[in-house]
Amino acid sequence: MADVASGIVIEFLLKTVISVAAEKMSLLAGKEEALTKLTEQLKTIKNLLMETHNKQIKTDIVQKWLEKLPPIILDAQIVFEELGYEVLRKKIENRKRDKARAFFSSSNPIAFNSTMTRKIKKVLQEVEDVYVEAGKLGIQPADLGNSSSHALQSVRMSTDPYIEHSEFVGRREDMERVINLLNNPSDERDLPIIAIHGMGGQGKTTLAQHIFNCDKVKSAFDKAIWICVSKDFDVNRLLIEMLPPETNLSHMNNIQALVDKLKRELGGKRLLLVLDNVWEHNREKWNLMKKYLLQIGGGGRGRSKILVTTREDDIVSEIGRGYAYRLDILSKEESWTLFEKYAFVAGGATKTPHLEAIGRRILDSCGGLPLAIRAISSLLRGKSASEWSMVEQSQTWNAHFEGEILPALKLSYDHLPTLSIKNCFAYCAIFEKNTILEKDRLIQLWMAQGLLDAGENLQMEDIGSNYFDTLIRSSLFQSAQKDRHNNITACKMHDLVHDLASQVSKGYCCHVKEWSTITDKIKAVHILIDFSKGENWKELKDYIPSKLRTLHIKGNGIQLFKDLSKQFPSLSVFIVDDIEATELPESIGDMKHLRVLDISLTSIRSLPNSFTKLYYLQTVRVDTLNEVPKGFGNLESLRHMWMRRPCPFPGLGKLKNLRTTPEFMFGKFEGCQIEELEHLDKLRGKLKLSNLDNVGGFESAAKSKLSKKCDIQTLELHWNMPREYHDDDIYVMEGLEPHPNLKVLMVSGYGSPVFPSWMEKGIDDWSSSMPNLVKLQLSSLHRCKKLPPLAHLPCLAYLEIGTLPNLEYIEAEFYGLSNVDWATKKSTGKGSNGSFIITLFPALKILKLLNMTSLIYWFEAADYIPEARESSVPVQARLCPCLEEIVLEDLPKLIDIPNLGSLQKLQVLDVSSCDNNLTSSWGERNQQGYGFPQQKFFPLLHRLRICNSDKLSAPMCNLIPGSAPIESLQIRCNPRFWPDDMYHLTSLKELHLGTRWKSDNLELDHFPWPYPTPNRFVSLTVLSLFGEGLPKVKSLPYQIQYLTSLTRLAIHEFTGLETLPEWLGDLECLVELGLFGCRNLKQLPEAFPCLISLQHLIIGYCPVLGNRCTHGSGSDLPKIAHVPYVDIFGNRE
Repeated sequence: MADVASGIVIEFLLKTVISVAAEKMSLLAGKEEALTKLTEQLKTIKNLLMETHNKQIKTDIVQKWLEKLPPIILDAQIVFEELGYEVLRKKIENRKRDKARAFFSSSNPIAFNSTMTRKIKKVLQEVEDVYVEAGKLGIQPADLGNSSSHALQSVRMSTDPYIEHSEFVGRREDMERVINLLNNPSDERDLPIIAIHGMGGQGKTTLAQHIFNCDKVKSAFDKAIWICVSKDFDVNRLLIEMLPPETNLSHMNNIQALVDKLKRELGGKRLLLVLDNVWEHNREKWNLMKKYLLQIGGGGRGRSKILVTTREDDIVSEIGRGYAYRLDILSKEESWTLFEKYAFVAGGATKTPHLEAIGRRILDSCGGLPLAIRAISSLLRGKSASEWSMVEQSQTWNAHFEGEILPALKLSYDHLPTLSIKNCFAYCAIFEKNTILEKDRLIQLWMAQGLLDAGENLQMEDIGSNYFDTLIRSSLFQSAQKDRHNNITACKMHDLVHDLASQVSKGYCCHVKEWSTITDKIKAVHILIDFSKGENWKELKDYIPSKLRTLHIKGNGIQLFKDLSKQFPSLSVFIVDDIEATELPESIGDMKHLRVLDISLTSIRSLPNSFTKLYYLQTVRVDTLNEVPKGFGNLESLRHMWMRRPCPFPGLGKLKNLRTTPEFMFGKFEGCQIEELEHLDKLRGKLKLSNLDNVGGFESAAKSKLSKKCDIQTLELHWNMPREYHDDDIYVMEGLEPHPNLKVLMVSGYGSPVFPSWMEKGIDDWSSSMPNLVKLQLSSLHRCKKLPPLAHLPCLAYLEIGTLPNLEYIEAEFYGLSNVDWATKKSTGKGSNGSFIITLFPALKILKLLNMTSLIYWFEAADYIPEARESSVPVQARLCPCLEEIVLEDLPKLIDIPNLGSLQKLQVLDVSSCDNNLTSSWGERNQQGYGFPQQKFFPLLHRLRICNSDKLSAPMCNLIPGSAPIESLQIRCNPRFWPDDMYHLTSLKELHLGTRWKSDNLELDHFPWPYPTPNRFVSLTVLSLFGEGLPKVKSLPYQIQYLTSLTRLAIHEFTGLETLPEWLGDLECLVELGLFGCRNLKQLPEAFPCLISLQHLIIGYCPVLGNRCTHGSGSDLPKIAHVPYVDIFGNRE
């Protein structure tokens, strides 16, 4: 580890030494020659390290020399960081006194005390000694030619695609078997456990993930929860992790409070609880966990299940009833299939008989383990035949490693392209197993340790991103999470990969959990300390080295705050996970080396004034701040700020190195104006600008220079509402023109009736204005009367327009067809009749039009193309060919929408509160081929919702072909307009049917079931009926009794209903029954106890029935005694 731990740190140290030496310091007077010598010696030592690494020199004498390096390099790093800190401090202080020029004059040198002089002399001597010793040992520097420091850091920018694990090999049969076990009912009033067991790296977690996300499983359970357990089987922790992440835990001071909360959240629901990577055999802990789960209401009749993954063969016999499913290794052919997917992917190695032979021999050493196969095939991808042979013949296959280190993983690590990436990987041992590694956060930690060195054209963040992606491609990182733009944002390490990281970082990273095992002073410089079990810091402090670089404390860490700066003066990363911590000590300002401060998982809401002395600080992460200390702008090294709830930050404009920040909230007071953005040219990612109504006009807004900030991908612009004065909005918006690289634009509260010129460009200009825009959201534009041209944005995939109360027409401007010179236009295709085709919204997948109460007409694009009517070669406009989702909501005056074609890719259609005008117009124009023509459309539709739009429901349902995979249908409108039948919707699983919201009373005396034949809707599992406005309906549709697969039934607002039918007891699969607003419902049927699967009964605002079922006095109590969870509310009349 010594070579890895020291190589890149030397590179980082060299820059610090050179930077410090460039300043005129009285301390260094006469020592310029010594500093030059030190620089050359450090460069040579770096080259010596590369030589030992490249040639894998592992003799005992060389290893002893390598082991001497880390403390020497660390000492040098600390000393010169202190010198660099003084440089920064003097610059900032003198600038505040307007003496910046005087600082650099020889008459005002930086003076240090004798202690610093001794430190520098000691460093110089130590480096000299180790340099001389290397020469005596005969270690010669690597011949690097003219390689630069950047060459050490750079990584080959691989074009290999990241291979997703969505397709896994050889496990389909295993998957089906486990799913069948999960779906099999059980008569036991217990929680059956299915345990997938097998050796490490066999793919147990991957299999469980596929099962967890399978549609069959999703439909079989109401709630699925995934928890990574590892070796810490703490029942309290597991119950907390079952709660939603946003749950407030402040009032849950005991385990019963957690159980009660979970009972309210999960009671009666069919629950699938996946416990991944379980090691615990303790029967008492398991019995306690199952006891609480049964109290919660997730158990009963075998319908809730626990799925466990474990390496332990006998865990099921230890923990109670269940089934052990042993996962076998992959066969030779399955192994080869998986190997091929990685090694011979496009851009990788070319498959030849010679490489296949080598690859099959290498596979023999992987033991059929998918983890090992992925790692070794990822390593071989893109390598030459000779390199394949070298891997095959590597001694690593026969080497002995501590623990369960797989040779294939060690080879993947050994062949990482640079020392820097190896060091970054090794640093990941600081995290606990199963930790989700957030990409940006991890890169910031690497950066704080000096593991990343920017080149001429790349920032440290870019280098770190390349390293992260390299570790993903090598399969050392896995389970990648992605954002909506398909960018990887987080990952995990397999337990065996974590073991490898711990092995290669031995003496470098350390976890302190079992305090009783610590007998000697710890040598590691990156430490995680767990105080969660109430340990006392005084018992441990003497074992922790003072030259720590990373300290991550969990629980009860406040006890060491007082001595923090004295105990660990060299700390560069400080992370606190302790909700009890409420303030930082004033001494935090003495931590001169600190680069990352993460207190986001604490209750700290203010920072001490000394915080502004952390001149090296690069990253700060907090939950929220009630106030910001004066002088925050002094933190010139700050690059990243993260806050869950932002607040104004006066003086941010001085932070010229700032890359990311949560939000700019502009105000009238000094230091909070938009001009603060002017010099923040390095901003990247997401930028949110709030309180834009406080911005004066164009000149102020233009000083933000957003058009120059090329790394901003998401821009949010917010004006406060309501307000009276809007005249400046157009000028402010004009000055906020973004860079063409922008991908997401969100605008809300904008008060001008027109858009800025940079949004008004037509068909000929958009390609150069916003060519990369993927998402556009316009909301609360109360004075807007027309939309900007958007139809030609080539990448626009998501468009949401909402709350524009003055918009009446969507016309030519929207298409960008005003004043188009058609003679110069290029066609995007040709029609069958030789027509000229132009595609509008070519990439749009999601379209949402919301809450536009004045919108009357959305005109056809063809209405604005003269050639479509006059030319011998007609012009056709093809609109939205890629649409997958349409949402039309609260458009009461809308008469028509343009022809959207057959919508072959549409999956979701949601129309609500569009009244009858739209439907009538569609009906009239269908024969002309506009709107939604009378033919079977929507072949891929799986969700349809029609609410408060009476005349639309029947036409829409009739348009859906029987082959459409529609699973969810919601119709809320006057029953006169329901479709005559829905028999062709054979895939339907959820049906929500009823009258309009706030419906007037109707004369119907029965609830009209959509199809009279009893045996329809055989796949239906969820049914909700809404009887608002049907006071004469006194019974439920009799057809419900034949829905034998029904698991959830909800009855809403049937005010005429007095009794429930006896056939209700025939619904043996019913798990949840909800009765809401049936205020005259008097009693449950006598057959109610026959609902043997019922887990959850909810009675809301049914006062008569609710009182009969109330514990202690209700006469219907015996009927519901078998139901594990009963929720009754709203009993008062």
